[in-house]
Amino acid sequence: MELDFGKIARIKDIQERLEELSEEGKDLSSPLLTDIRLVGEIYDVFSGMVENPASAEQRKKFIFIILYLFSPGTLAGGKMASGLRGRLQTPSV
Repeated sequence: MELDFGKIARIKDIQERLEELSEEGKDLSSPLLTDIRLVGEIYDVFSGMVENPASAEQRKKFIFIILYLFSPGTLAGGKMASGLRGRLQTPSV
């Protein structure tokens, strides 16, 4: 059996890269807005900008916008921010 001390250096390098990627992932997943009470106001603005906000296509666009603003990690498969699902069900409240 041959000892490969280079493994230790490679393991250390991998751990450092994982830590850097983890930090970058946290930064990218940080929400632009945190006050979910703003969802209703954003919905009002959105509704005023589109012709038929109740259409399936427009609802999808609105949900995408809200997820991007409040929970961007969700768009990459992460969990939705707490309380956001309920606000999406009744955005105008």
